[in-house]
Amino acid sequence: LGTGVLCAGSIKDSAFRCDSGEGHSQNPMPLRHAAPRRPFHWHLWHWFRVWVRCLTLALRAMPLLTLAPLCWMCWEHGGERWMWRCILAALQAEGPIAIKFAQWASTRPDILPRSVCDHLSPLQASVRPHSFRQTKRILTETFGPTWENSLQLEAEPLGSGCMAQVHRGCLHGPLQGQLPTKQDVASEQPRNVAVKVLHPGAQDKVDLDLEVMWRMVGLIEAFW
Repeated sequence: LGTGVLCAGSIKDSAFRCDSGEGHSQNPMPLRHAAPRRPFHWHLWHWFRVWVRCLTLALRAMPLLTLAPLCWMCWEHGGERWMWRCILAALQAEGPIAIKFAQWASTRPDILPRSVCDHLSPLQASVRPHSFRQTKRILTETFGPTWENSLQLEAEPLGSGCMAQVHRGCLHGPLQGQLPTKQDVASEQPRNVAVKVLHPGAQDKVDLDLEVMWRMVGLIEAFW
């Protein structure tokens, strides 16, 4: 599937313009500037990343596909519970877009069975968080190694979503690269703050997943 998606990706690469109205306009709208030409090795590396992402998505769905027949046979004896556990675990492993889709689906009892919405609803309250060690690494990359002198964080997050998680913290002063606010100048007392930290690799996963879906649309249109 990944290879087929990549091969069909070039179908949509050409740009075109649509003119509205009768006849030809005397002052046609100018075409937007073409994207800068990228070297061949950039395209090769980009296609390789998309292919790897396709393979990763498929492999992470394999445990669910493998256990589904067993759960179905034991449906009345706990199989349904284990089936939904596998589905939720697979959705969280797939990445932000899969989680966001499940969160949306859980709010649509008008188009989905109530039982499906109820089983997907836990993803609205909490998604699997990343470790506090990764949070500290991200803050170090953003604010430098001395950020802990100005900010103290609780290791346990308040909540975790599809893209980020939130920690309760106490701010003692401006962080590196941050200008002091009027509140900092007026008061030197520590302030309770909420710190939202992006999950590691979340933005890359979103970009690659959108690219995969775009290629799949191109593949469907090519053979439909």
